[in-house]
Amino acid sequence: GLSLGTNIIAESIPFIKKPQAIVLSGPCIIGQQYPVNNFLKPATHTHVLFAERASEQDVGSYAKEVMFGPDEEVTKSFINGYYTTSGIFRSVFAKALNDQKYNDEVELLKQYGSPILLIFGKDEKILYPEYLDNSGLNLWNNCVIRFQMPAIS
Repeated sequence: GLSLGTNIIAESIPFIKKPQAIVLSGPCIIGQQYPVNNFLKPATHTHVLFAERASEQDVGSYAKEVMFGPDEEVTKSFINGYYTTSGIFRSVFAKALNDQKYNDEVELLKQYGSPILLIFGKDEKILYPEYLDNSGLNLWNNCVIRFQMPAIS
């Protein structure tokens, strides 16, 4: 899973056949000990994920924070995708997080026991890449992968 897709994987765990391993890239899984406020960095544009409708400038800024390169076509596609997603979904999502109406995804993954490969960029712009270091997850090779992003011109 990638980014928010890691939450879908964690939530699905109780309902699927146990995989041999799980790969979570740029995970943002949540739990009682891992609420969103503890791993999202301040001064980012993550508020667009929870706003019914954010400004195009803020959505574009968020896109550039989460994307690998400054490709304007990809940024435009990201912005268009944002506006085709229901704003009501985002506001309900925000309320569920605020009211802590979610499963403890970290605990679900721990209980399932499959080895988990966690992959982060060393210079993550949105979240702290070390936030799951002491989570007790069954880490593949007992480590978290943090890679250095190559310079982009």
